[in-house]
Amino acid sequence: MESQLKTNLSYYCYIFMMLQKTILAIVILFLPFISRAQQADFVLKKFFAVQVDETVFLRWTMMAGSTCEDTYVERSADGVTYERIGLIGGICGSPYEEITFEFTDSLPLVNQVAHYRLLLGYFGYTTPKTVEFVRYNEQDYFLGPNPFNDYVRIAFENKDKEEFHLLISDMKGQKVLEMMTTSNEFLIRREDLKAGTYSLILKKESEIFFKEKIIAN
Repeated sequence: MESQLKTNLSYYCYIFMMLQKTILAIVILFLPFISRAQQADFVLKKFFAVQVDETVFLRWTMMAGSTCEDTYVERSADGVTYERIGLIGGICGSPYEEITFEFTDSLPLVNQVAHYRLLLGYFGYTTPKTVEFVRYNEQDYFLGPNPFNDYVRIAFENKDKEEFHLLISDMKGQKVLEMMTTSNEFLIRREDLKAGTYSLILKKESEIFFKEKIIAN
C-alpha cells in the first residue's frame, strides 16, 4: 500500500513538473512578441485615429530618444487580419525631441468599424485604434444593415442634442417599439422584434425626419 502511494505521488510530481515546463515554454515562445508590443506603445506619447469628413485621420507622437526605421500603417475590418495601407519611409522619431507624424486614409471602410495599428520598425506593432466611419446618405442619415440578423443601426446628425423619437410598427400598423434619444443614433436589436417587415419613422418633435422599412430575419 505504501509502495503504491509512493508510486502515485511520483507520477503526480512528474505530471506537475511537465506542466510547469510546458507553461514556461509557451511564455518564452510568446515573450518576444509581447515585449515588442509593449515597446511600440511605450515610445509613443500620443496615437489617435478619427473620422474627418470623408477620411480617417491618424496622428502619433514619438517620444524624444526613440528612433526606428520605416513606419507602416495597417488597417483591419475584423481586428485579426490586417492590410498595409501606408508607409512613412526613413527614420521615425528623434534622439533629441518629440516628433509628430500624420497619415490620412482617403479610402476608409465605409459604414463599418476599422482597426488601425502602426508597425514602428524593430519596436513592433502598437495597440490598435478603433474608428467607426459613418457616411450619411443624401437625406443625412445612415440605416444598416438591412435586412438584419443581430441589430440595425440608425445614425443621423444631431450636433445640438435635440430630442428624436423612433416609432416602429408592424405591417398592420400596430406599434411594436418606441424609443427616444438626444444622441445621434438608435440601435434596434433583433431580439426585440419578431421576424418580419416593419415600418420605421424617425421624428423630431412633430416633424418626420424620415420613413423606412426594415426587415428582421
